Amino acid sequence: MTCDTCKTGEVRMIKVQRFSPRLVVVGHVLWILALVAALATGWYQYTSGSAAGTIDLAKENAVSKLRQIDGVTPAIISDFEDDGEISETELSRLEPNERAEVEKILSDYRTGVFDTGGAGAAGWILYVAIYVLCGAVLIIGVALTLKKELLRCDNCGVTVEL
Repeated sequence: MTCDTCKTGEVRMIKVQRFSPRLVVVGHVLWILALVAALATGWYQYTSGSAAGTIDLAKENAVSKLRQIDGVTPAIISDFEDDGEISETELSRLEPNERAEVEKILSDYRTGVFDTGGAGAAGWILYVAIYVLCGAVLIIGVALTLKKELLRCDNCGVTVEL
């Protein structure tokens, strides 16, 4: 295709940056940081463990504390291991001071399980928020680094947008 301006040059398609070099550098930095943040968040999420693991650990701690109380029988411990609760009939067989200790352990266990569930939900909301933010920053960064196509004459240098 020949140039309409000089009538001798040939017009070729070229790609140039849409924005200034400074904005292009900012764009590259943004999308790289967004990818690193998303990968780091994913890695932390993967390696931090689950709420179920924390609940199991809380149950193991409660069982070890129950075993240290003299009046607690293996039947009571088995009852607790089954569902995380001790029946009222089993509790009524204990001495008042032993029952108070067992109820304190149960209360601590329930509090730990409740806190873990709330932290798990809050954690997932935080992860989703981070991923959404990283996605937005990634899109902005990529948009700043996009190129546009122009037609340029190789003789006179006139450029025309498509």
